[in-house]
Amino acid sequence: MFFVYCLLSEKVSKFHYYGFTSNMEQRLQYHQKGKVKTTKRFLPLKLLGYKVFENEIEALKFEKD
Repeated sequence: MFFVYCLLSEKVSKFHYYGFTSNMEQRLQYHQKGKVKTTKRFLPLKLLGYKVFENEIEALKFEKD
């Protein structure tokens, strides 16, 4: 399974981040621990939602749109 997710900064309300992963739990932990350069300065983050895909190509296409 593949996931496309959206994060919202609780510090900077206009900052949204869209990402792609095959391991949602691990990826969210990386974000919350400041291990993702793009989101590090916007901590803490809140998961707004996600969509599940069976196909990696479909997930990547959805993320880019």
